[in-house]
Amino acid sequence: MKYFVLFVIAYITSVLATPAQVIIIPNGEIDSSGNLTQQGLERAGALADYITLTPNFTSFGQPLSIFAARPTNAIAQNTQCCIQTVSPTAQLLGLPIHSGYSTQQNSSIASFILNDPKYNGKTVLICWRSDSIQALGAALGVSSPPTFASGNNQTWLITFSSGASLQVLPQDLLSSDNTTLSGCGSVPYPSNTGYLAPEPITESPQVWSFVSEPNLHPMKITVNTLNPGVSTGSIFVAPYAFSSDSIYGQPGSFILANNGDPVWCRPLSSTNLMNTDFRVQSFNGNLVLTFWQGTLATPPAYTNAPGGSSEPCSCYYILDNTYATIKTVSAQNGFTSDIHEFLLTPSNTALFLSTKTVPMDLTPYGGPSKWICTEFCNPRSRSTNKQPVIFLGCFAEYSSHEFF
Repeated sequence: MKYFVLFVIAYITSVLATPAQVIIIPNGEIDSSGNLTQQGLERAGALADYITLTPNFTSFGQPLSIFAARPTNAIAQNTQCCIQTVSPTAQLLGLPIHSGYSTQQNSSIASFILNDPKYNGKTVLICWRSDSIQALGAALGVSSPPTFASGNNQTWLITFSSGASLQVLPQDLLSSDNTTLSGCGSVPYPSNTGYLAPEPITESPQVWSFVSEPNLHPMKITVNTLNPGVSTGSIFVAPYAFSSDSIYGQPGSFILANNGDPVWCRPLSSTNLMNTDFRVQSFNGNLVLTFWQGTLATPPAYTNAPGGSSEPCSCYYILDNTYATIKTVSAQNGFTSDIHEFLLTPSNTALFLSTKTVPMDLTPYGGPSKWICTEFCNPRSRSTNKQPVIFLGCFAEYSSHEFF
């Protein structure tokens, strides 16, 4: 007699939820008791429009759920401040605030969000204490997330189209906010991969050296003329590193005589910073120098934006005839100042391009997988850091897919 034993194997499949994106904001400014100050309350109010109207955050609809760090009696844990920070946004959206997780439970809240099917393809908003946001980003799957910058003027946007990808965006909601997270392009934007461009070659026959200024090492530039005779005026150049090869001399903005001799040099502090669009313009009836400064997306090192585009936290500089910075200008509302052109107008406003990567697949039409909008704004005073946008035009709003 033969016995046939039937083994029934039950496979239990768990559905892994993948949110479209998770928005992480720090709590607003707090007082000694751990509650929001008047400035913090103003930020909380401004965040409601910032979260619900910024295209980067609404591409997949408004947040489905709002989380805030669990309140605690310890002042060091910032008590109610996270709940207070998102309360205006929750009220605007008609959503409850989930505050069941403390800032020590990063893995738990991440696991909950990533394994609940209702968040699949949706947007989740989290308000967290700034010193725990790096750990929360790692728990959500971001590889080697950077340290969260001090202060409150920062938002982390984590998208999950192919793994967890992080964008660090300035809020620029209050007049006290810095123009950008990294001091108007004065610090390189954090690399996705940890790669850094090599240091410049400063000891070479191709590099200038000066006894009176031993730390200044611009590259030597040869000027070739096609025909005899050149026009009067100086030559403006802004060399920068763009590959794994070391650049000869420091990157930066340089004014040269017609024979290539340096007239004025403004070197940058890092080979991962760049200047572009360096030129003379008129502002308030006076001649000024203007240029873009920041970090360019140079795959595979920098991939927060398409290759050749501006990484976040870049901006424009305006210098007077003593070479002192009199104003800095940057894009608002989550846009990034573009490298290509910054035009001062006779009315002392500025037209410039700014970009924002919108998750929209245009490959069926022969276009890119990401759509970039263009914004025109007026200058922002360095002393106040805030002036209104007078015109905003996005290609995504006015162009059809036939454009591609």
